[in-house]
Amino acid sequence: MKIKNVLLTLLVMIALFFLDNIPIGIAFVFGEQNKLKKQDFSIFQGMIVTIAIFVILAIFIYWTKKRGFATWSLEGMRGKWRYVALGMLGCFVFSMIGGSLLIMGGEDNTANQVAVDEVMKSVPPVLMWLLAGFAAPIMEETIFRAGIMKGLFPNKKMLGLIVSSLMFGFVHSPTNLGSWLIYGGIGFSLAFVYIKSERLEVNVATHMLWNTMAIVLGYLQ
Repeated sequence: MKIKNVLLTLLVMIALFFLDNIPIGIAFVFGEQNKLKKQDFSIFQGMIVTIAIFVILAIFIYWTKKRGFATWSLEGMRGKWRYVALGMLGCFVFSMIGGSLLIMGGEDNTANQVAVDEVMKSVPPVLMWLLAGFAAPIMEETIFRAGIMKGLFPNKKMLGLIVSSLMFGFVHSPTNLGSWLIYGGIGFSLAFVYIKSERLEVNVATHMLWNTMAIVLGYLQ
């Protein structure tokens, strides 16, 4: 792969990562303002966040289709559901092992989850699902699987898997071995699914199911 193409892909990845954080950032700012004013999340605020989500998603989907990384059709899921199940199992196993290490270290949660929990306290459940259960999987799988594994390392699957897993773990702000194992392990599981299925849609479905389960459990606690 030519240096020029590598640099261009890296710049696109950085831009997409910036865009990825805009909707949750807007929601967080609104939530903090509402706390100070002691008011609920307004319909207007919800509309602003929702518009931001879908505008940015359109950019991600356009880029993946232009690069041939995804078709975004249900055809991409045909005969691939076993990989979704495999990915879910991998995420669960790494989360259990990492969670056990956290408890052994005297902690009961990761820094990233604490930050997510704060957003959940101020954002309506439906909007929270749109942010973390729907949009985040599409954006993150585009960046870490399509972008890194297919864009940067198209002919080096194992290197792409390692880099993708480590970067996915890194952006989730790990502060100890337990949180590294949780998020790096989830990244590894999703990267493995991408290698086996060769379909970004399968990764997005797996990631959506995992995040949705985490959101539901978070509200039930």
